[in-house]
Amino acid sequence: MENNIALNLREIANKVNEEAEKAKVALHEELVETKIIPYLQGFAEKGKYQADFSVPGYNTIMVRDILRRMGFTAEIYKFSHSYYLAIKW
Repeated sequence: MENNIALNLREIANKVNEEAEKAKVALHEELVETKIIPYLQGFAEKGKYQADFSVPGYNTIMVRDILRRMGFTAEIYKFSHSYYLAIKW
């Protein structure tokens, strides 16, 4: 019987990476739910229809995608050396 060690190692690495990705998504979803949505609600309560902000320490693309799934129009812009989200509702 031949044991394919490389295949076994790939399966282990895939499982670890899958779990890490799930944790990363959960972290970003928590950021959106606990910080960003209340922040945007504050703007809406002032009669605004959009807000621009950055998310240092977080993946801007992932935050943008989560907000888009929630029905927002979300774009990423680079200014100076930072990336900003422009969110519209």
